[in-house]
Amino acid sequence: MSTDWQVSQAHIIASFVFAFLGLFGHALLSSRISTQLPGQQRHWQLTSALLLAAALWCALLMARLGLNIRWAGFNGAWTLIFIALLGCMTLINRTYGTRSGLQSLLAAALLALTLSFSVMAGLASDTGIPKDRILVSRHFLITLALFFLVGLLLAFDLTARLQKPGSAGLVRVAATAVFGAVILTVGRHMITSAYLPSMPPFTSLTDAEHAGRLLLALFLTLTFLLLLTVVFLAFITQRKFHEQAVHLENTQSIIERMHDSRGHLEQLAHYDTLTQLYNRHAFLDAFTQRLHDARQSSGKLAVLFIDLDNFKSVNDSMGHAAGDELLRIISRRLRTVLRGHDLIGRIGGDEFCLVAPIGNIEEAKSIAARILNKMHEPIAISGRAVTTTTSIGISLFPYDGESQDVLIKNADFALYQSKGSGRNTMNFYSDYLSHKSHRELKIQHDLQKAITQSELFLQYQPVRNLGSGAIVALEALIRWQHPEKGILTPEHFINIAEFNGFVDLVDTWVTRKICRDMHTLSAAGHILRITMNCSAMNLNNDRFISEILRILEEERIERSLFKLEISESILFEYRHKAPVFLSRLKESGIGLVVDDFGSGSSSLVWLKTLPICELKLDRCLLGNEGQDNDIVSALISMAQLMHWEVTAKGVESHETAEWLTGAGCNNAQGYGIEPPLRLPELMALLSSRAEHYANDL
Repeated sequence: MSTDWQVSQAHIIASFVFAFLGLFGHALLSSRISTQLPGQQRHWQLTSALLLAAALWCALLMARLGLNIRWAGFNGAWTLIFIALLGCMTLINRTYGTRSGLQSLLAAALLALTLSFSVMAGLASDTGIPKDRILVSRHFLITLALFFLVGLLLAFDLTARLQKPGSAGLVRVAATAVFGAVILTVGRHMITSAYLPSMPPFTSLTDAEHAGRLLLALFLTLTFLLLLTVVFLAFITQRKFHEQAVHLENTQSIIERMHDSRGHLEQLAHYDTLTQLYNRHAFLDAFTQRLHDARQSSGKLAVLFIDLDNFKSVNDSMGHAAGDELLRIISRRLRTVLRGHDLIGRIGGDEFCLVAPIGNIEEAKSIAARILNKMHEPIAISGRAVTTTTSIGISLFPYDGESQDVLIKNADFALYQSKGSGRNTMNFYSDYLSHKSHRELKIQHDLQKAITQSELFLQYQPVRNLGSGAIVALEALIRWQHPEKGILTPEHFINIAEFNGFVDLVDTWVTRKICRDMHTLSAAGHILRITMNCSAMNLNNDRFISEILRILEEERIERSLFKLEISESILFEYRHKAPVFLSRLKESGIGLVVDDFGSGSSSLVWLKTLPICELKLDRCLLGNEGQDNDIVSALISMAQLMHWEVTAKGVESHETAEWLTGAGCNNAQGYGIEPPLRLPELMALLSSRAEHYANDL
């Protein structure tokens, strides 16, 4: 073969550069397509495919320009067909070539067939070689196999990995170079091996034809580079727009999150996180506005201060989680009884405050009554039934104050009165309550000091057996030696201690004092049982019994000598809560004495279930000049059938004592028997002849 048939090496190198740039650009664009907006991805996929097709066409055309032969002509139609088919096959290869199995092989075969047929058909048309001679060439299968290899390289996983964002730059460059070299090797084989043997006799190119081809190659190079530059500039510009759009979207997202955070912060700033009611700060701000509006319109407002009666006991017995759930339930119930224009907030702990526009006092009373009734409904927390009540204090604008602070303070005074008068009730503010509250606040302050400064003391009222006249028991009565007011009895300070949460300190002091006085009496040879009065608060305190048992054990006192005394009215009022307390009392071995029996409405069937060891008849049964003797006789007979001891209280005369003895009553106590005595006086009485009943009555 003549050297004139050789292909120019410069054109081969230029062809390689075209193939390399096209493949590299295709891989680079493909790796960035996934970062575009969804609507633009298909557009850039088509652009990437056409760029590769144009690059391969330019590479093969550059190789053909390197042939030292004349062409029959330049066929533009076949060129366009070649580029279009190659672009379509590249898209198909991109879509299906990275999949496994038959789809990958079919995609690679279609790409190879397109390359082979387009190039050969184009050469045949341009060089004047008959198509049938080319298509039946013995080198066709070799050519098809080589292009099939190109299709596989582009189709399989390596191409897919190169198209991923973040692929290593050197790896992409090296792989692209390999692809370009393979394609050019195939193209050169087609030209020099497949087609040249079929070429007709030729005429060498003139200098002018060489110069024309050189200019054409230069034009082709500049055109391709310009195309490549435009595509990449467009892509970079589009990417910048995309980045700005993403940045704008992120900024919008940040603004939305800031808006949500602001709303959340406002929620935290104005609402209580537990109950979702106004917190103290927001409530007071809203209250100020309501006062302003009421002044402008000459309206009236009711300020209701609401407090749960037994919240502390629920917290202590069931835990803080149960206490929180109780507050949530109470808050929901409060909302159900309010009108749309009423204002409510959680002031703190278990305290709520309600501001309601009213027309008259009866309207305020009606609102309070609805709240009290709603709170009577049973509540279930963690599978346990909880009964709670509320106490309410009410002040009225403008009668009880003009300012927010004064109205809340006066409503608090009224609440204090509701707590002190038995709870589960309402009270309106009055000047009397204000003076009374000031006095009680001072007593509260003094009582806290009295516990630590030994101002409290005990008196014991003896209980005599009516048969033998002997003192068989003592009732412990707490007293307070006030430095200014003298001796105060429990009704002046116990309610204050209960309301302010330090009655436990008083109970602990009384229990330990009784135990130590028992040791003193026992050392003198006087073994007596002593009863300690128990309040309603103790029934709600799960730790009360365990604390008494702990003190008895520490002081080494027999449980059979220590009794708890509870009035019948308290037992009946708290009958739904009392079973737990009484069950623990029964297990403890401490006896129960029912005080003021006969004044309540207890069921005898219910009383039979209690761990009772003694009944104390109410003094009112003995003060009607014998009119209630039949009732007393019946109660004594009933107690004897139940094997309960009976003690008559308030016995003031010898005649009453004699009648009780004849009726079968076991014991008696009262000022006609013995007055309450301090321990030294009691010791003297027990050691003297006055201890004999016959001499005392």
